[in-house]
Amino acid sequence: SRPSSVREKEVSQAVWDAQGQMAIVETPKGKHVQVMGRWAAINRGETTTTDDAAAPAKKLVLEPEETLLLVQWGLLILRLEGSAKTLSVAEVHEVVFACNGVSPSFCSAYSHLRDLGFGVLRHPGSHQEGETSGVGRHPPLRVWTPERTGKKGWRQAVPDFVLLTFDSEEALPL
Repeated sequence: SRPSSVREKEVSQAVWDAQGQMAIVETPKGKHVQVMGRWAAINRGETTTTDDAAAPAKKLVLEPEETLLLVQWGLLILRLEGSAKTLSVAEVHEVVFACNGVSPSFCSAYSHLRDLGFGVLRHPGSHQEGETSGVGRHPPLRVWTPERTGKKGWRQAVPDFVLLTFDSEEALPL
């Protein structure tokens, strides 16, 4: 859920990977790294996901919606690959909404669930560019209740529900 105040020791730094449409966290700090993102090996633009933070050569990577939320909360400093300039919240909006499957309504649904303390992760397989599991243009979100989020093994447990989001202009698949 949204932090009431931010301390410098909780602020992570990341670089935006435009090709992979993700933020690669260079210095993971704070509690949010336990409930957001995924650990992945990154080799020449390809990622291999694991939930084991202790695995060698793994980096924490954040989905676009996670990146935007952490920047809005003041818990992430983001810059573009090859640049030293920190992006403003408005610039992060531009970067995130340029990604496949990401829209303001999708980020709003994600943000509201996280504000309420729910654990929210993209459905497996929806990390590939443009992949939305065949329903609408947004990836499905797996959601765990606040009581289960952050407990050992919660990411491997069956989610409490799966959320599908649609933009108002999208036709619902009936």
